[in-house]
Amino acid sequence: MDKKVLIKQLTGEAFKTYGSFANMLEPKGPKLGKGSVKFFRDMGILSLGQTFGDFA
Repeated sequence: MDKKVLIKQLTGEAFKTYGSFANMLEPKGPKLGKGSVKFFRDMGILSLGQTFGDFA
């Protein structure tokens, strides 16, 4: 039984109906550390009305 699956690159535009996402394999943004040891904090933003909260 052969099945074919169509796989597409996930984009912010295509996913915006459901919210937002962060690329955990190739993160972008502020980081701490150098070389192979890097720390990326707060990969998501939670909207709380007029206030924003971050979560990882």
